[in-house]
Amino acid sequence: RRCGNIARTIFRIKDGQKEVQKILLLDKNIIHNKYFELTPTGEWRPYIFGENLETFLCSIQNEELFLSHLEKWIDQMFDKYKIEGDDQLLNGTAWSIVPDNFVIVKKDKNSDDFDYVCIDEEYNYKPGMCKSEFLFYVAWYLNKPGIDKTVFYEMLCEKYKCVPELDKWNSIRKTLLNSIYARFGTREFEESNEYTQENLKTCIQLADKYLDVEKKRCNV
Repeated sequence: RRCGNIARTIFRIKDGQKEVQKILLLDKNIIHNKYFELTPTGEWRPYIFGENLETFLCSIQNEELFLSHLEKWIDQMFDKYKIEGDDQLLNGTAWSIVPDNFVIVKKDKNSDDFDYVCIDEEYNYKPGMCKSEFLFYVAWYLNKPGIDKTVFYEMLCEKYKCVPELDKWNSIRKTLLNSIYARFGTREFEESNEYTQENLKTCIQLADKYLDVEKKRCNV
């Protein structure tokens, strides 16, 4: 339960492999407008074994090595989500792409080469996403001690030749998140950053409604 959203994750073993399925116990069109949508697939996926990218980055003490690994990941994301014909715009799916949503997976046991695998690619910001905005989210959500987020963001923008627009992207972030939370009566969550009694009450009500439905299905 988080911010009024109720989710369930199910694990199973099939053909000797562990699989995972993430289910949002809400109407699938509950976050859907001309700017933004949430599109959970509900499909079974292989369970990914690997180290969390943010944990890995935050554990690196050497600043040069830290930036080297971070920039390698950013370069791959810019290539993966690029939009042909516009070198400053990314596919809107990149809206939820932050290091905490990735695991590092070795390509094979005997190699030092690895892939970054996303485990939470469900949000889509329909107008697309500026690289400057992407870097804002990276800077804001990478919880590495000792980093001044504003300075870090401006440094990344300079490296990738993007125009830093801190106030603009922060305003959009709050507007989008608050519009999601307001649907469940949790508008104040973004400002307080803690679970209020109203948030908790909403979570419990949704859990009672949707988890009971799932329980009844299982008993049929």
